[in-house]
Amino acid sequence: MKKSPKKKLVLFDIDGTLVDSSAKSVGHWKERITAVFERVYETPVTFEIDVHEYNGKVDKQVFLLIAEKLGITKETFNMRFDKAKEVYHGELKRVLLEEETVYVAFPDAKSFVESLKDAPDIAMGVITGNIERNAWAKLKKAGIDGLFNFGAFADEVESREALVTHALEKANSHFGVPFAREDVVIIGDTVHDIRAAKFGGVRSIGVSTGTSTTHEGLLAEGADLVVSSLMDKRVFDLLGLTAPTAVSG
Repeated sequence: MKKSPKKKLVLFDIDGTLVDSSAKSVGHWKERITAVFERVYETPVTFEIDVHEYNGKVDKQVFLLIAEKLGITKETFNMRFDKAKEVYHGELKRVLLEEETVYVAFPDAKSFVESLKDAPDIAMGVITGNIERNAWAKLKKAGIDGLFNFGAFADEVESREALVTHALEKANSHFGVPFAREDVVIIGDTVHDIRAAKFGGVRSIGVSTGTSTTHEGLLAEGADLVVSSLMDKRVFDLLGLTAPTAVSG
C-alpha cells in the first residue's frame, strides 16, 4: 500500500463518545443477546444479564462469558459465532427500523470529526466494543458513517486491551505507515477506554458525554485530557492542530 503522509492516528469509541443512545438501548441490548443464545446456541439465558458486569467488555467477550455460564463449550461457541453475529446484527437492524431515536450523533463530536477529516497529518477511525456490522449500522443511523473508512471491532478480538494492539497493527497496514505509539490517541467516554489506551501505551482523551463515568472518574483513571466537549480548544492543542474559530476552552 502506498505510504500515507499522515503522522497521527485518532481512534474514537462509538457508544457514549460519538453516538448518544436512548434509555431503551440497554433493554434492547439484553434482548438481542437473549435472541442469539436461544436461536443460535439453542440455550435460553436463565439469569438476569447485569449490564454493569459486562461494562468495558467487547461483544465477543460478553458472548463468551455468558456462554461459559450456560455451559456452552468454547468449541461450540466458536463454531457458531459467525451465525451468532448474523442474528445479533439482524436484531439490531430490527430495532433501528422500529426506533427512530435510538442512536443520535453528539453534535460536538460530529463537528470535531468533520474538522479532522481533511487535516493532512491526521488519520482516524473507530475502536469499539461493537461487532463490525453493528458499529457501522449505529454510525449510519447517527448519520456519521461516511466520516470513517477504518475501524477495529469486537468480533476481531476477545478483550478491549487486545483491541488496542489489534487496531494499531490494522491501522499500520491500512494507512501504510507505522504510527508511533506516542502519536496515537484514543478518545472515549469510560474508564475502560482510558485503561485500554494505557495498556496499549498510547495517549487518551476522556470526554464526559457518556452515562457511566464522570469527569472526575476519567481524570482519576489517568486520561491525558478530559473535556466535556470534543470541540474544546485543548483537544486541538493536544493533537497539534489549530482550532476552528469560536470553539470552547
